[in-house]
Amino acid sequence: AAIHPAHPQESASTLRYAHSYSALQTSSGTKVPDLTAEAREIKRKVDNLRNLFQKALEGDEYGIAWTMESLSGTVQPTKTAKELIDAHPYLSWTPAHQTKWAVRGQRRDRSGIGKTRTTLDVPEARGPNVEPDGRLSPQALAAALRANEAADERPERSVEVVFEGRHGRPPVILWYPESALEEVQPPKTLIDAKANLERAEEDLAKKKAELKTAQEFCTQEKKEWAKKP
Repeated sequence: AAIHPAHPQESASTLRYAHSYSALQTSSGTKVPDLTAEAREIKRKVDNLRNLFQKALEGDEYGIAWTMESLSGTVQPTKTAKELIDAHPYLSWTPAHQTKWAVRGQRRDRSGIGKTRTTLDVPEARGPNVEPDGRLSPQALAAALRANEAADERPERSVEVVFEGRHGRPPVILWYPESALEEVQPPKTLIDAKANLERAEEDLAKKKAELKTAQEFCTQEKKEWAKKP
């Protein structure tokens, strides 16, 4: 562009503004569409990975499903659970314990897998209207506490495990010594799907933050240049 000789100052100012605004459009303005496109692409990736993760949660060909809550703190009785409960002064083996122990490790039946809820040095006594859950009656617990105090021993802690009910039935709640439980790891395909989704969600959050910063910078720069004579 040429400067008109009749208006040298005004034309020079206009030309500088045009050059500066053009540079701004190149540095910031074009970056916003690029970042928008990148964020949109990552969003599509997140949606796809979320669908894959949901399918992995729904289970395999045996219909063994998982939930977000069951991906951590999920346990099952060990092979020696009965011996460990029998040796614990504050707990006792029940038919419900036997039922859960009998299906341990079976891929077709997850009813023997539960989630830990409470861990106590001494479990409370079982109430009179509570189904046998491994805890002792008030009288039996008092006697066990006296005997244990006399022996100056400290038994391992007791863990409350909640086994989800199936077909509308209420959950089954049982108590175990800590060593009578072993963690159940979700399938590797499910762990990998969860990790891939989390990484993609982090990438999307970073890209959105970068896009927001670029948009704010571009808006502010435009306002500043518009104020210049």
